[in-house]
Amino acid sequence: MPEILIVESSSPGIASARRELGRAAPQNFSRVFAAAIPDIKIRVVEPYLKELTCADFDGVDGVVMTGAGDDWAADDDLATPIRAACDLALETGRPVLGVCYGLQIATVCLGGKIAASPKGKETGLALKVELTEQGARHPMMQGRRQGFSVACAHRDEVIRMPDGGQRLAYNAHSDVQAMSVQQSGVDFWGLQYHPEISPSIVANAIREHGSLFSNTGIDIEDLLKVETDLETAQRLGCSLADFELPNRTRELINWIEYVASKTTVAA
Repeated sequence: MPEILIVESSSPGIASARRELGRAAPQNFSRVFAAAIPDIKIRVVEPYLKELTCADFDGVDGVVMTGAGDDWAADDDLATPIRAACDLALETGRPVLGVCYGLQIATVCLGGKIAASPKGKETGLALKVELTEQGARHPMMQGRRQGFSVACAHRDEVIRMPDGGQRLAYNAHSDVQAMSVQQSGVDFWGLQYHPEISPSIVANAIREHGSLFSNTGIDIEDLLKVETDLETAQRLGCSLADFELPNRTRELINWIEYVASKTTVAA
């Protein structure tokens, strides 16, 4: 069975508060992966608490760089521990998945550029995400339809991909909603949106506890209903099928199956 290392990208205070609520990023990913591969091994590390070394990657088959709730950007000095962890992960040549902040961290580490979107924050839903020609052929996006919608919460975005980057998906808000990078042994898949959570989780996080992303352009009540109410979904430009678990988590299932296939070959 594959062993996955999940790198918690939030600072300790935020990570701890979310963990108590069962909403920490590693918990969200672990639930999806364990449902797909019940015997999967998962370890979680927190670079803000302990600097990672090469030994942390021993026996690891794939690495996840999670999203984060802090207000500093991926290229800020405060993010140095996370970038250092990502550098080590990428250098191993193992499959690395970056989601939201994880995508942005990897972009910076690989020589690309991120910045705050001129269109403001994209919070609640990434609407009408389209696949590029490369995306329609890429294994991460297999099973995704054109024009899907998915949970999201971000201020920054990729404005220049690293060398070797392929743009896989985009929408009206962000030109890079998904990308892959193959360069110098790097095997990276990245998403700007959050397939590991539902829109209602974003809504509850905003409503109950406040958030860096609290000025959502989508009504919170709509986020709570869009997964099950056809009228709400249609009004927002979504499909109820977008939020059915196998569809919502499609990229994560594709990635973990990719990691498992490489593990089988190596064995």
